[in-house]
Amino acid sequence: MSESKPLIIEKFEEWNEDGDLYLWGGAFSVVFAWVLPFDLVAFIAVLFGLQLYNEHGKPIAGAVVGIPGGLVLLYFIMTTLV
Repeated sequence: MSESKPLIIEKFEEWNEDGDLYLWGGAFSVVFAWVLPFDLVAFIAVLFGLQLYNEHGKPIAGAVVGIPGGLVLLYFIMTTLV
């Protein structure tokens, strides 16, 4: 009996071969984090930006996703400390 992955996991892996899942997930996270400033969503955007930059070799897409997410995260941290 061979072990096979569920169909949904195969689709996600296929879609993420070029980093598209990180790109669209990060873009959605950034927009969602700017509209409703949540630190967790902004942190996810930063992580997706780092994944795009490090693993998929897309520095511009990583910066477009990671920097705004980092700014939201920084804003959230600064407003909660003050």
